[in-house]
Amino acid sequence: MDKPLRRYLVVAILVATVLMGGRAAWQETVKIGCLPNGGVMPPGLWMDGCASDQIGSYGLDLLWFNLDPKAVAAIRDAKVLLFGDSRMLTAASDGGASAWFAERNIPMYLLAFGAGEQSGFADRLVEKLKPHPDLVVFDADPYFTGMQSIPAQAIANDPVGEEKIGRETKAFLDNGSVYCHYLSWLCGRTQHFFRQYSDGVVVHPPEDRVWFNKNEMGSFPVTHPGTQDTSYYDVYLANARSLVAKLHLDPRCVVFTSIPNTEMDATLAKFLAANLGARVVAPWLDDLTSLDHYHLTPDSSRRWTSAFLEELQPIVRQCVDNSAERSAQSGETPVRRPETTIVSTAARQP
Repeated sequence: MDKPLRRYLVVAILVATVLMGGRAAWQETVKIGCLPNGGVMPPGLWMDGCASDQIGSYGLDLLWFNLDPKAVAAIRDAKVLLFGDSRMLTAASDGGASAWFAERNIPMYLLAFGAGEQSGFADRLVEKLKPHPDLVVFDADPYFTGMQSIPAQAIANDPVGEEKIGRETKAFLDNGSVYCHYLSWLCGRTQHFFRQYSDGVVVHPPEDRVWFNKNEMGSFPVTHPGTQDTSYYDVYLANARSLVAKLHLDPRCVVFTSIPNTEMDATLAKFLAANLGARVVAPWLDDLTSLDHYHLTPDSSRRWTSAFLEELQPIVRQCVDNSAERSAQSGETPVRRPETTIVSTAARQP
């Protein structure tokens, strides 16, 4: 039974090569390579995306169309949400944010995305999912453009067609063990990205054996940026105000940061915080390095994230539910969310 199916798969690839050209066969090969080794998702993880253009940023479809309720539930249950693009995604994932929040028993979700994602998609996703965090953190720059990545635009422009594509991708991934049983040498060979159900952090399983579309990373010093262009700051402020308003938080429980890079400093983060009554936590460390002039290396991610979380900790104690005892021990006054404060109308009567 195995032998005929194996022969069929080989013949199918050969036929695709002849009838549709080498490009079609290559695309199918890279797509199958997106499947994890063995074809079964590692425990506790879901696939965010893959370097095959036939799968791409699948994670956006998965969340938007609720293709995997466990991932969506974690966003709604999170008490801390971290927003940003791939720079935040890399720094928080490689920097140990998952372990830091888990040790404190605080549900956190890394609501940051690659592919050049910006605040437009987050604004729509928050409106759709209606999460209720106690604390949010935004990587300020260049995030609040109000725009969306190309994959997010596809969802907005053709939701019916994109949902169909998303469900087809899910079916392909769910049946991955069938492909990998007969093509075990191919599965796991395309660069792919897994995220944890519990907090959205990107994880690279130790058995990864990527060949196709693997990025070559370097190590470049992160230098202090020059003078910042402030001409779009009012636009960024308007978009930030729109997104923050949907979260219904005390402004003191909104934090803006700037992950060190050679282009942007904390000027925008400070501007947004000052105008919204929010806070800034944006440590700058010397001798940081980046993989590609944009994303921090794993070592620099760990150093920066550790410094960031150390500065964030007093705000976490003030803002996150069930932290009153810790706040009392530290002598800090808990910040209460406006919508949870009940004022008796009788008390206001003369």
